[in-house]
Amino acid sequence: MTRRRQVLIAVAAAATLLSVSYLAVRPQAEPVGVEIPVCAGDVPAGTRLEPGMLATARVPVDLIPDGAVRSAEDAVGRITDVGLRKGELLSEGRLSEEAGGVLHAGAGTGRRIAALSLAAEDAAGWWLSVGSRVDVHLLLPDGGGGTVHEVLPDLRVAALLDAKGNPVEAGARGAAPALLCLDVDEAQAARLAEAGWEGRIKAIIVNETMK
Repeated sequence: MTRRRQVLIAVAAAATLLSVSYLAVRPQAEPVGVEIPVCAGDVPAGTRLEPGMLATARVPVDLIPDGAVRSAEDAVGRITDVGLRKGELLSEGRLSEEAGGVLHAGAGTGRRIAALSLAAEDAAGWWLSVGSRVDVHLLLPDGGGGTVHEVLPDLRVAALLDAKGNPVEAGARGAAPALLCLDVDEAQAARLAEAGWEGRIKAIIVNETMK
């Protein structure tokens, strides 16, 4: 091996050693953002948060919205006012210290959720699911021995519940729910309440072809 070749090899080895040494001792870059709690899965409205329901996500500080909960300790034990989705940041405005009613994400502001206890023949055989559309037919006494027929058209099914208020699935193979919950306005809620006391309520499925 020539003298010149030996020098080149020695220089290359020294450069490699310096590079490795630099990488070993150089300061590591700080992680971007801060860790804040998020939902580990979908959380229904009215749920008291437990540690297992939360995960963490690293978010740049300038992207954290005002009112965001900054630590899991500040969230655990509080109650969700609305339904939350997996990965969603927690907001002070959506959590309460005590249960005081919840906002249903599926119903618009000012809407009502009317719960009806119907026999299968009056609930389309329970061939329903959340999001189904129904026309609700009200049969009310007219005060003279006759009946007044009124229709509340195209109402959305907000939930199907069992006798304990737990969501259930209906349909051909499902057990019949105890309650049909509909998304209605104030006037419709009043008419349904009246029919529930004095008349009969019958839900007819709206089945329209998508165009």
